[in-house]
Amino acid sequence: MKKSISLVLLTSFVFASVLAGCSPAPRRVLTAEEKRADMYWLYSQFGENYAPLAYKQQRYGFDYEALKNEYLKKAEQSSSNEEFYSVMHGFVAEFKDAHTSSMLISSSLPARTEVAYLGFDGVRNGDELIVTKLLPTISNKLFPIRVGDKISKLDGVALSEIIRKEMTLIRNLGSDESNLTYLMPRIFNRSSLTSRMPQSGSVAVLTVLRSSEKQQNKSGSDFVKATATDDKGEKKELEVKLPWIVKDLYAFTREQADATKNQKKDGGTSSFVERIASMETGLFFETAFRAVSGELELKPDVVRRISRSFQGFNIWDTFVFVDNMPTWTSRVLTSAVAAAAGQPETTMDEFKRLRNIPKNSIFVQDAKIFPTYISAEKLLDRDGKETDQLKHIAYMYLHTFSPIETEQTVVSEFTSTLKTLRKFGVKDLVIDLINNGGGSLKLGLQLAQMLSKERLILPEMQFKVSESWLDEFESTSLSAASDAEREIARRIFVLLREDLAQRHLISAKYSTEALFPFDILPDQDGGHGLNVLLLVNEMCASMCDIFSAVLKDNGIATIIGSKTMGAGGNVETHFEAPNSHLIVNQTESLIIRKDGSYIENNGIEPDVAVKVSEYSHNKYDAVRKKAIEILTSTK
Repeated sequence: MKKSISLVLLTSFVFASVLAGCSPAPRRVLTAEEKRADMYWLYSQFGENYAPLAYKQQRYGFDYEALKNEYLKKAEQSSSNEEFYSVMHGFVAEFKDAHTSSMLISSSLPARTEVAYLGFDGVRNGDELIVTKLLPTISNKLFPIRVGDKISKLDGVALSEIIRKEMTLIRNLGSDESNLTYLMPRIFNRSSLTSRMPQSGSVAVLTVLRSSEKQQNKSGSDFVKATATDDKGEKKELEVKLPWIVKDLYAFTREQADATKNQKKDGGTSSFVERIASMETGLFFETAFRAVSGELELKPDVVRRISRSFQGFNIWDTFVFVDNMPTWTSRVLTSAVAAAAGQPETTMDEFKRLRNIPKNSIFVQDAKIFPTYISAEKLLDRDGKETDQLKHIAYMYLHTFSPIETEQTVVSEFTSTLKTLRKFGVKDLVIDLINNGGGSLKLGLQLAQMLSKERLILPEMQFKVSESWLDEFESTSLSAASDAEREIARRIFVLLREDLAQRHLISAKYSTEALFPFDILPDQDGGHGLNVLLLVNEMCASMCDIFSAVLKDNGIATIIGSKTMGAGGNVETHFEAPNSHLIVNQTESLIIRKDGSYIENNGIEPDVAVKVSEYSHNKYDAVRKKAIEILTSTK
């Protein structure tokens, strides 16, 4: 079995196929025997590698053996490859696991994969989708959908209902809020490898909210009509009809590439390149990248950024949310595309693009990996009104736990940033973790420890009793840097081997430090003494879940925002089913909090609840302002 740990970059269809040598979904119609073989392959991955199996059965009340039999019958009865793909995806979705997902690689050849789309892209805004981009092939200024429109229903059904009743049958993150944010853009942009396709010739009826009559479509088209007005008599709610466009992926790719090229020739900004660079949603990610990267040359520094993700592998780097169509992660790939387009973007550029920066802010000069600024904020009186007194508050953009730079460099800069804040008398630090998809367990715990003079109580882990973890600890027992580290690994290896002999599915509890003994130590000169507020949301996942839990459980930070995703373990990627070439991501450990509860499916509850998804349209500024309000209040 060919197997690889999946880092953020590997999640894209394109790089999975190029770097891992994966095969695309087949052109031939699979036989019943081939479908059975693939289902047994899929079951073997869960049996060998899936850590939360017993936990999921207990939590969701299903019998695993009965579930396998049920889906095997569905597979045998499927009448097309696409129907069979839905069966495989559906089986994986039953486990309601953010880290556990399935994907199929699309071929670059024609007549293999179809896409269906309406011509726009967007992000979740509460219970609606706010339109952020139009496809390059949409050039008509009278097109009935505009950037800024809010779409609340499709064919009279609320978007949230479509996700709950239809889309989570194929992909389920195990968190209702995370599902809404992650899946909403996919309602309007579909692939035959991952979604239920619309019927041929069908028309989508969209319920659209628009803010002002000045923005109304003036074409008099039968495709647009007002269904509601505001108190001034202006049209506010529209019913917009758009035909579902179903095309071969090969043709779609080239059309978008040509349109992108033409926009650049005309001196305009390519909305397509811009959308990819921002990674705001996930409109056929593999298609989009091919459309752009096929016309661009990757520069040496970009190649270095890409390749570094696959060198010097460590198991603790795999605490990251990975999926086949990422919507907010893949920073490495984002940078690669932007750089190749001649528009290289630094983390500071990204920060300024994705967040609103107060005008009076002063940036910490050396904080480049995690940009940090200090702003002077007015204190509030007991009635919540501003006074003339000022308080200096620091704000850090901690966007990932797997930055490009080396671990030593990241820790050194983080410590230096905290020292600078103390030097300038700053006592309050807001850390922005919104949409942080996780990364390195070791790095995340090191950063958490930098915020405390006292040694932190770290979470515990349970490992899947599998060949992977046995190999990991046996290898460490033979090659670790010191006798002590080798002995710790040897003891765990012996215990895991005994668990395997007794057919235990999951190990006893071990400290997370078992993966890297003696590396998490208090720093007397770190950022201890700072009053820390963490901004989180439903897309704060994996190591972001863990970081939030550690700081909250140790009384280091106050959590503001929405409950985190609840992706509670590390993830590995397994290649590939023999016939469909399905790829599966698997959760292979469980993280346990101080109180004994699993992070998996539970997430971290905020101390101050804010519906973060409602503020995507203004760069989450309301969430930042809530943190500032808490820190400046004198109540």
